[in-house]
Amino acid sequence: MKVLILAFSDWANMGNILTKCLLSVGVDAKFYTQNPTTRLKKGESVSKRQAINFSKNCDIIQYMHSVKVKIPIDLKGKKVVVYHGGSKYRQNSKRLNSFWNPIINCAIIQTYDLYGLGAKNEKWLLPPIDTKNLRAVYKTKNKNIIVGHYPSSEKEKGSQIIQRNIDFIKKEIPNFEYKFSSDRVLWEDQIKRLQDVDIYIEMMKLKQGDRQYGHWGMSALEAAALGKIVITNFFGYEEYIKQYGKCALKVANNEKELTDILIKLLNMPVEELIKLKIATRKWVEKNHSYHVVGSKLRSIYESL
Repeated sequence: MKVLILAFSDWANMGNILTKCLLSVGVDAKFYTQNPTTRLKKGESVSKRQAINFSKNCDIIQYMHSVKVKIPIDLKGKKVVVYHGGSKYRQNSKRLNSFWNPIINCAIIQTYDLYGLGAKNEKWLLPPIDTKNLRAVYKTKNKNIIVGHYPSSEKEKGSQIIQRNIDFIKKEIPNFEYKFSSDRVLWEDQIKRLQDVDIYIEMMKLKQGDRQYGHWGMSALEAAALGKIVITNFFGYEEYIKQYGKCALKVANNEKELTDILIKLLNMPVEELIKLKIATRKWVEKNHSYHVVGSKLRSIYESL
């Protein structure tokens, strides 16, 4: 099987990661990005000419993040896949579906809140995490438990709701430390911030319009891979259990659940917290490593 993944600019990283996932399970995959980002290393994206030449013998052409990259590729005889993920599709699903559905054989949906918006032949594929290069640290680094929250967007991650709950819990349980910053930092620095916490609160967003909105993303996976207990929204939890099996994330879909989970964790003996950290890391390895996601993606292609 030969697969070409095409991305544009800021969405290049996920396309590159999925290519690595496919390579890990023996699929001949290449990745091309138009206007590549600085996060890509030299050689990770093939040239435009290389992509065009490779496409001639490809079985699958996959476009990332709802964008049809402008590159002269003949799609006749190919299986075409589009990857929908993020606010671009969330806010423009009707228009994007009208463009993509006549072209594609399948749409891959990244998060459950984007599922059921009308894409053709939807498949739910959660993102992978590099478990080999992200090493877990289970021991606490501080006398007090450290709870962290480092959102990419305070509004989108419900940071005010989280702060309100932290302030309330501090009155009952003062002996923990809360670290928060919404400063955008390099990925390497974000990982260092996550390494220092024991419990990571990823998000607490309750609704967007008439849809329940709240699904963990890459920061939850990164924290879990580092051996941290992760609290987050997860409105697709039941469907996850059906498709993926058990989930080690601590699911809080409202403020009461967030408060109850935090109080329970903060009252736990350190030994029990470490057991939860180890279980969280094992969950990531089992369900979201490059090899596991590569196998799932290959199976999707084979079903077309």
